[in-house]
Amino acid sequence: MLTREQLSRNLGTNLERERFKLGYSQQDMAKALDMSLSSYKRLANGDTGKVDVYTVYKLSQLTGKMFYELCGESSDLFQTYDRMRNLSPTQLHFIESLVQFEFDFARNLETVPLFLAEGLSVKEIGRELQGIIAIGVFPEHVIQQLRTYTENIVFLGDGPDDSKYYSVVPHHTLAIELALNHLFANGHRKIAFIGSKNKKEAALFEMQMFAFLHAMSCKGEVGSIVEYGGSQEEVKSSLKDMCERIQPTALLLGAGVSAGAVVYTLREMGISIPEDMSVVACSMTRQQDCYGIPLTAVQIMRQEMAEAALFWLEQMWAGDQYPKKALVPSKLEERGSVRPLLPKIECC
Repeated sequence: MLTREQLSRNLGTNLERERFKLGYSQQDMAKALDMSLSSYKRLANGDTGKVDVYTVYKLSQLTGKMFYELCGESSDLFQTYDRMRNLSPTQLHFIESLVQFEFDFARNLETVPLFLAEGLSVKEIGRELQGIIAIGVFPEHVIQQLRTYTENIVFLGDGPDDSKYYSVVPHHTLAIELALNHLFANGHRKIAFIGSKNKKEAALFEMQMFAFLHAMSCKGEVGSIVEYGGSQEEVKSSLKDMCERIQPTALLLGAGVSAGAVVYTLREMGISIPEDMSVVACSMTRQQDCYGIPLTAVQIMRQEMAEAALFWLEQMWAGDQYPKKALVPSKLEERGSVRPLLPKIECC
């Protein structure tokens, strides 16, 4: 266990690293953390004895890191936190929605987490389960392990086999259409779609890519596709190539794309949002501000998806054995990252 002095020094060092990543001055950091410049300097120098809860919250909100990470601390308890944090934001938000739905509707249900252990095997929890809501993509051998707990399984996201399993899926094609309609309504025609070619996102990337190209074609325009592998360098390389080759006025972020990485890279390239580039994120699970920029986004209706998943479980408990798939629409949230393009005025 680290001493308080060591924790304070680690916090100061890591805080300054995060500041450099953000491109902030110490005055900017102080303002973002809602404190005086002198207070921030004490924090950065490791001279602070105690950090209040509000500052911990603001630090996490600003850096995207847990407070114990900034302090360089670790323990068995924190490893449990890390396990939760290794889940994707989508998975975490759906878990949150399921628990909230349980409270809201007083369904007299008890939810327990069932993690995959190392080697992609289901970790034994030593209790009987009446239903499983599986969030993510699972190989067949893991699905068979899940079935040893119960046959009542609902997949949030594309199920492995629609003829065998119930599933609840966001309407990703509709998300693309909503985003494009919004960009077209604001005068944009030169639009690029950026998607991740990560193996986990490959099927979804292809689905959204074809939906994008089809929708653009129906509007009489040609869409451009930008792929990246996931690392910050690949994002930067892909966006630089896009700006030189395509010069779009708007960028559409596909599901699985890190909005933060894209916004950070654009800012690093000197491209302002929305003044130089309009951005719309697709299939987001909650509203997101990236480096102080509120992103217009097509939101996944996670509460409705959670409700649908629980409804499918109830159907199975009632004896229904014919698998069904629920396709849940999305909605567009306008938040200011799209600039209307005014028509050019021809001079006489």
